[in-house]
Amino acid sequence: MNNPANNSPSTSYAFDDDFNPLLDSMQSLKVDKSNKIFAVLDTDILEYILTFLTGLDLCRFKGVCTASLRVVDEYTRRVFTVDRIFSPFFTAEQTILLRQIQFDTNFLVSGSAAVQFFERTNYSGSDLTLYIAEEEDTNSLFQFIESCGYTFKNSSSQPTSLKKALETKDNWVPLSSTYRQYESDYDPPWFMATFSFEQQHPSGPPLNVHVTVSTGWADAPIFNFTSTVVMNIITSMNAISLFPFSSFHLYETLVTTPDLEESEREVELQKYSARGWTILRRKKIWYMDGCDSPEEYSAYMRHIGDEYCWIIPLSSTRGGDSYDYMLHGKYWVYSEQRSKTGDRVAHMQLAATCHE
Repeated sequence: MNNPANNSPSTSYAFDDDFNPLLDSMQSLKVDKSNKIFAVLDTDILEYILTFLTGLDLCRFKGVCTASLRVVDEYTRRVFTVDRIFSPFFTAEQTILLRQIQFDTNFLVSGSAAVQFFERTNYSGSDLTLYIAEEEDTNSLFQFIESCGYTFKNSSSQPTSLKKALETKDNWVPLSSTYRQYESDYDPPWFMATFSFEQQHPSGPPLNVHVTVSTGWADAPIFNFTSTVVMNIITSMNAISLFPFSSFHLYETLVTTPDLEESEREVELQKYSARGWTILRRKKIWYMDGCDSPEEYSAYMRHIGDEYCWIIPLSSTRGGDSYDYMLHGKYWVYSEQRSKTGDRVAHMQLAATCHE
């Protein structure tokens, strides 16, 4: 395993065991317990410094001395919480109920909400998008959202009734991210559709919550995203970033989808360009000699929860089994395809493997 103190772009984005149960990257760093410089600094000053550090730098800072270790632990417990992601849309009591529904239905939080989680920030006017498999109890999720004061806002291609919109699948979008090499050739392709809900805010713009339903796995639409910075998943138990080193340390995002219209793709890319990310149109990402990309790109096949992921355990609203199915049996592979404009674009496909 590479030393996390190495600044080389090829360094694996390894976190210590408080961040990632798979790794303990701090073992190679010496903690000087006699260092008292941080012990005499005001805690507020230290925490202000932490707001400017990336996740990887937080781990490095944590290993300086026992005082910095304590401050980082307290800081991360407070800022890495899903309550901060849900609070603009739901009350504290509603958030508890929503997390219980997440535990029961295995829906995921992704998109800009998950980026905000790992970035420890809030984007003004940003929406909340939840991802759920059609085979789960989607009705309980929809009923809960409507009980919180949200109303269904149909798209131009959807019926005005939520029930009819769920039943009408003519406008569902095929999921090209699925690479179901272990499935039968007779299996139907997977599709997804997004259902939007809106609530008027008394002192600001309307609040919008979107639910993307997939006929396959809940995480399949995530591999259809425009670029890698938004490929993050929040389950009921863990927050998982698939490309943390490039996304939250180098602040680079690789364009990945060949399917979107150019105008639609550019709108999404420019949004993250304005937020500080460098857009990579094409990069050597495969397992080839001379590849200068971060290792999280250069591996031919990866799986959710591997050593390149950043995993943050979340506090649970209920006890019981701590098994997170998302960390088991999901692999994806890289390929290269032509976009609709003829560009060569990196493409990621989720391999159909069974959960352990």
